[in-house]
Amino acid sequence: MRLRLLAPLALAPLLTACGAQDERFGTAEQAIMICPGASTLQGVDVSHYDGTIDWPTVAHGGISFAFVKATEGVTFTDPMFSTNWPAMQQAGVVRGAYHFFHSTDDPVAQAKLFLQTMGPLQPGDLPPTLDLEVTDNQPADVITSTAEQWLDYVGAAVGLKPILYTGPSFVNGTLGNPAGLQDHAQLWIANWQVSCPDVPAPFTSFAFWQNDDAGTVAGVPGMNNVDTDIFNGSTSDLAALTLPAKATTGAGGSTTTGTGGSGTTGTGGAATSNTGSGGTTSSGPSSTSSDATSTTGSGGGGGSSSGDTNASSGCATAPGSAGAGAWIGALALLALGRRRRRRRECPILHL
Repeated sequence: MRLRLLAPLALAPLLTACGAQDERFGTAEQAIMICPGASTLQGVDVSHYDGTIDWPTVAHGGISFAFVKATEGVTFTDPMFSTNWPAMQQAGVVRGAYHFFHSTDDPVAQAKLFLQTMGPLQPGDLPPTLDLEVTDNQPADVITSTAEQWLDYVGAAVGLKPILYTGPSFVNGTLGNPAGLQDHAQLWIANWQVSCPDVPAPFTSFAFWQNDDAGTVAGVPGMNNVDTDIFNGSTSDLAALTLPAKATTGAGGSTTTGTGGSGTTGTGGAATSNTGSGGTTSSGPSSTSSDATSTTGSGGGGGSSSGDTNASSGCATAPGSAGAGAWIGALALLALGRRRRRRRECPILHL
């Protein structure tokens, strides 16, 4: 992330732009140094400041994941996001999008801009990230509460627990280690040029670590000024954080459940049921969006339909409210079933 230098704050160390300055995010008094586990993955985070990125080269250089800036505040959209976002996926880099937060702007409006810009997550995408590192001259309780509103809104919309990018000194010195913050997000800690990062309370672990703001990554323009990151886990651990892939099963049709797209359930290829946010079905540690909708129909009139035939047996069933045409069709099917009684027994149709 390429951010900006802040004015000094009372009771807080100087917090610098993420990747743009030499000043370190720093350690802090109420933090515990936690080293990564035995398995780690290399990553990078970028924005329009990094120019045009050659994502296939990035992937071939051993980068497994990347975060890219999408939005800031309530009006700014990163001009390179629309280029970076699909290119990352095409290159096979596990992708994540982040929003640079301002506590002086409406958190829900910021969340809506971010979600609209990012679009629906696809299977294999990382949860959305909130970049929290400026105060905008707001008190700690306002910064914390508005940030949590953004995290909760976005988490509910995508069905995944979001990621919070911040530094130890910001959480400790500026926010005062707000209780419960860890319930709203998983931690991406920025702590540069150290052997192991400091993890501030109330967090007790980290998922991602921005370990350098002056790295070099093949495919990313610039000399020794690239933000590099480490994932604290294996490839399977990283996959477990992403939007799950769809699973498809069915008999005579298909039953599809998953996230990042519409959910479809069918028997004989006839029935569908859709639930989600913006036409998607989401699952994860966070609740699903309250904007979720579902459609149900009868006799082929709605999204979820129960027709006039049993697809697994070919037998007639009660037509319900399907209309006069369905009654005639049902009677015809009943007669056909009786003629084929030696081949297949059908249940009695109660007309």
